[in-house]
Amino acid sequence: EQNLANLAWAFVGLRRDDPSLFDTLSQVILADPSIFQQQSVATLAVALARVGRAQSPALWSLIGVAVRQGRLQGFGGQALANLSWVVAKAGNADAGFLDALTSALRGNLTALTVQDIASIVWSLPKLGCEDGAIFRDLAREAVSKVSQSSEQDIAVLARVFAARYNNLGSLRRLPRGTS
Repeated sequence: EQNLANLAWAFVGLRRDDPSLFDTLSQVILADPSIFQQQSVATLAVALARVGRAQSPALWSLIGVAVRQGRLQGFGGQALANLSWVVAKAGNADAGFLDALTSALRGNLTALTVQDIASIVWSLPKLGCEDGAIFRDLAREAVSKVSQSSEQDIAVLARVFAARYNNLGSLRRLPRGTS
């Protein structure tokens, strides 16, 4: 299953949407989406979205199984960031996905990089998230990592939080420290 995900990602890297490859891949996913492990789910989700298949039944079957089986808890930071981006770009979020995502985020905050946090903070409002506590948790985690981050990553993070701040009524202020 990881080889299929890697192959799909390679075609994305080549900027190539090979219809026969992605149609066959979709058939494999639809036959049994539960065979795909966390990293493969995230890789395939991004690959399908990047080749214009963000609305494909295969993609939503893959994500749906991961959510229903409670597998988002086992996803790493980048995989959670990638899935949140894909679902936000596609505009297909539902309460089940959002609940599973925020729960997984709370359990994996320390695994997130500043880039992951920026992507997630961009995605959450588009997913309909109004949970100010998760934004505060993400802000605290970002602050704790600023000293190890590049200037570019810090600038992106600041821009994303600033762009989203007005949409977060329950987020009163960003933390000043790491406590």
